[in-house]
Amino acid sequence: MIINFRLDFLRGILMTFLLLFTFVHCNSQYDREGVFFLEKNIHKEEILEADSLVRFTFHLTNAGPEVVEIQEVIVDCGCILVNAPQGSLSKGAKAQIHVDYEVYGRPGPFEKVIQVVYADDSMPVDTLLLSGNVRPVIRQPQKELRYKTGNLHFPYSTLNLGIVTTKDSLTRAYELYNAGEDTLIFAKHIPSHPSLKLWVEPLKLPPGELGTLRVKLDSIDFNMLGFNLIAAEIPTSEFDEPNKPINIQFSLVEYFPPIPVSQLANYPLADYLNTELRANQVVDTATFEFPIFNSGGSDLNIHKVELGCGCLNYDLASRTIAPGDSTILKIQMTTDDDKGVSYRQATVFTNDPRNPHQSLMMRAAKK
Repeated sequence: MIINFRLDFLRGILMTFLLLFTFVHCNSQYDREGVFFLEKNIHKEEILEADSLVRFTFHLTNAGPEVVEIQEVIVDCGCILVNAPQGSLSKGAKAQIHVDYEVYGRPGPFEKVIQVVYADDSMPVDTLLLSGNVRPVIRQPQKELRYKTGNLHFPYSTLNLGIVTTKDSLTRAYELYNAGEDTLIFAKHIPSHPSLKLWVEPLKLPPGELGTLRVKLDSIDFNMLGFNLIAAEIPTSEFDEPNKPINIQFSLVEYFPPIPVSQLANYPLADYLNTELRANQVVDTATFEFPIFNSGGSDLNIHKVELGCGCLNYDLASRTIAPGDSTILKIQMTTDDDKGVSYRQATVFTNDPRNPHQSLMMRAAKK
């Protein structure tokens, strides 16, 4: 019994040794024949949200005898930007994989997985892990939202929607902040332009809280082509200044679907004989004539003529120009009281897909 026990004990030690040897051998063999990462898990405990981006760097070495090439790096979030080595890594070559994580707007703990796939299918996929804790930014809405009317803060007095096409129907959101001591109550329906819809969430905004102003633009017509500045007022329950003025601006351009080059000749084409005209020895007014030709294959429609100032007015012989025909746009400028040179601009909007809006410049030298 004692002998058998000793034999079993010796066998157990021998098996343990063999298993350990196999494990170490396999791992060292993997290191020699694959890619070795100095670290596969990187953790950063204190990250500031205000830093916007935080970088994790993974160091790797080609520990095998063959050339290695990274085919792709797979990430699990659009908030991750990866810069991986391009091309082949020869034997013994060292490289780095830089991973930038966008932390702004993502406070709290996080854990992200990255997979490194190699061009050689026989090589195993390497899984990298980055983790950490993002310390949130301490908000200061009264400083961030600089436009104040009464106790209500907006980011700006004019909210810019940017360039919008006639196809678009867009909604934008802007933060609001109640800096007063009383809850602000907003109307469900805010009067505005027919193409604009404005509303506030929530309808009851407690003191010291952030809310959202939503702006929706739709039902657009061609009369709005060009630059638009729309004034609105947001009714509230504030006693001293109940109506909050706000401006909405955007530039509207006509949408054209992609057109094959072979079919362009079938569409209208606006040709301008002149886009810049001068008038000298002007007394009080100057008249500029701009001929517009349609050298395309279908009717040219002049949707709108946008004038750069109140000192301009125009007369247009026809808004629809048949193929091969022309019209004349006459623009009259009233000059300034003082002597000197005046510069003014007008913009013509048409259904020409290649040149849908054309600027016309006028220069008048007063006598």
